[in-house]
Amino acid sequence: MIFFHETAALSPQLAVGLRSLIAGDELLWELQESPCSAAGGSTYQLAQRSKGDSLKFELLASLLRHRFGAQLCASTGSPVEQLHHLTPQVFPVRMLGNPLNPPHQVPHCDNHDFGGGPCVPKFTFVYYVELRNCSGGELVLFDKSHSELHRIVPVQGDLVCISGDQLHAVADLTSGLRTSLVLNLYEPPAQGCDR
Repeated sequence: MIFFHETAALSPQLAVGLRSLIAGDELLWELQESPCSAAGGSTYQLAQRSKGDSLKFELLASLLRHRFGAQLCASTGSPVEQLHHLTPQVFPVRMLGNPLNPPHQVPHCDNHDFGGGPCVPKFTFVYYVELRNCSGGELVLFDKSHSELHRIVPVQGDLVCISGDQLHAVADLTSGLRTSLVLNLYEPPAQGCDR
């Protein structure tokens, strides 16, 4: 389910600041090669030590939870207080297009293990931080039988919010640079979570 798809979701100043944070020289990017990963081709996420060493990402998670959460509440008519208890997880994803081994993500739902097994988020937000000369790389939504429901062409500055249990993928990126920022909001581990 798509809760909303908003263009120019952040102010120009915040969008520029976010791009400069993600492009920072102190950040270390790792190729996603794990057999457990949904990613393939030249798909990178920030190294754990890079995220762990950066207070910026804790602040970013809090800022985005507040900003994106307010947009979600405005689009659904829900009170903002409903989201304050949710635990944020934020991570950038960088894809470098390649026609021979295109980066992509297979159909999946995001998840995180808080110590009691993997949990599915309540909401997943995808913000398109930077896109350059992209061919492919659409966000594809599927039903439970893996039939395609919707295809969203990424546009720099757009924000998409889907249900955390929405099966989704990223189509092959055959050329260009695609950097997105994912924000997942989870029920606090003490309250249980969807599995």
